[in-house]
Amino acid sequence: MRVLRISGDSNLIMTAFGIDPGRFSFSVELQNNPEGERITSVGERLNPVLAVNAGFFAIGEEDGKLSPVGYLRLNGKRYSKGWTDAGGFITLKDGIPDLIPVTDGTPQGAFDVLQSKPLMIEPGKRWAMRTNRGNTKYRTLLCIRDDGEIVLTTITRGGLSLYEAGWLMRSQNVGGFFDCDSAIALDGGRSTQMWVQDKPEWMFSGFTPVHNFLVVKRRAR
Repeated sequence: MRVLRISGDSNLIMTAFGIDPGRFSFSVELQNNPEGERITSVGERLNPVLAVNAGFFAIGEEDGKLSPVGYLRLNGKRYSKGWTDAGGFITLKDGIPDLIPVTDGTPQGAFDVLQSKPLMIEPGKRWAMRTNRGNTKYRTLLCIRDDGEIVLTTITRGGLSLYEAGWLMRSQNVGGFFDCDSAIALDGGRSTQMWVQDKPEWMFSGFTPVHNFLVVKRRAR
């Protein structure tokens, strides 16, 4: 697993992991409390190598319970409806993520699916951002490179705008960095959080509990 961490006197902290899906598997895990869960609790109970917050959610006005927003299907059970005009789908086949634009329709099959937005780069390195607003927030980002490597990134402290974060995912020959074939933003802002095994100084627990998490574990040999 490759690691890039930028911190110090800059106005942001970026922690990025390059993950070989042949050695590590991905899964979506749900909260263990109706009112949400923090990444530190997820790390302690599941002991993953790495975990980040995943999809969007709503908070019940009367009971404070969290429910997913955007399409979510796990183990054949659908938990929520999807957006039909925005974002993309993260599919997990044999623990390997793939990204599909919402315009291709809801993926069908015996595998897990999580929807998020925006889809910053559509498969084939097609720039898909439709906003250049400068609102800076914490970010959680998923990238798939040409060589199959999965890059999970969190951006904290000062944060970035969606446009800046999306551009970071692009190829270096157009001024980007990570050279993603496709990339999507997961829920960001106050939800952004990351667990890193044996690196408590890199962990960030976020400002609010969330509904679900993207979890990375070593594959059995």
